[in-house]
Amino acid sequence: MRKYKDTDYLHVSVRLRAVAHKTSVDYDSLVKIIDSRSVDTAIKILEEKGIFLSSAVSDGIEGVLGRLDGILTEELNKAYKLVTSIIGSSALVSLLKVRYDFQNLKALIKAEMLGVSPDFMLVDSGNISLKALKDGFRERDKKLLDGTVASVAEAALKEASETGDPQRIDLIADKACFDYIMKGCKTSGFDFLSEYFSAKADLTNVMIFIRCRKMGKELAFFEDAALPYFGVISLNKFKDYYNRSLEEFYEMLSNTSYRNIFSEEEPSVKEIEWKITDYLNELVRKMNSVSFGPQVVVGFLLGKENEISNIRIALSSVVSGLDPEKTKEKLRA
Repeated sequence: MRKYKDTDYLHVSVRLRAVAHKTSVDYDSLVKIIDSRSVDTAIKILEEKGIFLSSAVSDGIEGVLGRLDGILTEELNKAYKLVTSIIGSSALVSLLKVRYDFQNLKALIKAEMLGVSPDFMLVDSGNISLKALKDGFRERDKKLLDGTVASVAEAALKEASETGDPQRIDLIADKACFDYIMKGCKTSGFDFLSEYFSAKADLTNVMIFIRCRKMGKELAFFEDAALPYFGVISLNKFKDYYNRSLEEFYEMLSNTSYRNIFSEEEPSVKEIEWKITDYLNELVRKMNSVSFGPQVVVGFLLGKENEISNIRIALSSVVSGLDPEKTKEKLRA
């Protein structure tokens, strides 16, 4: 049931559209950056959009690459801070930012297991301050993230130690993250957010299915690896097709709402990954097509994440001297 009024988001919708119009790095700008093959040109184009990389250039080409992640992470933080400054604390923003809390949690678990400092792996983009998260993790605080931090830390460290497989950390934390988000979506009343994350879970499971099949893994391996949410494609459907050909699996998917992803015969894994990103980005564009409402807030933030990913691709190409045409293929509109 809807628990919000669209009109409550009229002011923030107008503000964010104005900011996006002024600062968004669109596809044409990215192409100019890639075609220029010039760091100076790239920096000039980005500075016109309010993204300043000049300080990194003083350290040479290596400086640009070395500081790129930090600068772009800060750009994302600025977007979240802007939204929060307008609407204050919001379940919308919290549900998006919690992904970074879990990203940091994975870093803390891996660092403890390896006996190294986690600081170089942490990003200050989550709901929980890095100090609070580090303290809570160290003390196994059973209140932090409704007890998830403690339970995930204990389970992940135990399994990784017993199996010798550090990927168990990602598996356990990613499942817990989706569980946390989906429960939050259901109680928030934001149906469009549930639609987005349900599709993301479905399509993540599709990729896990394909990789398991190509690796020759048994069904039990897939069931263990899959996220605990199944929307358009049920767990039973995955089971039914596990021992059939991938072509039959793709044909089944071509009869679902994900048909455009699997319309081609024998698509490559990379092509499927790109089309999945395009599908999710289309859901974001759908949010942004609303005149005003909470959809605009989520569309702005998720759109900023995609934009930053594209900037990283474009700049890495210029700095590393990669083929422009192949780089353009990687951009997701």
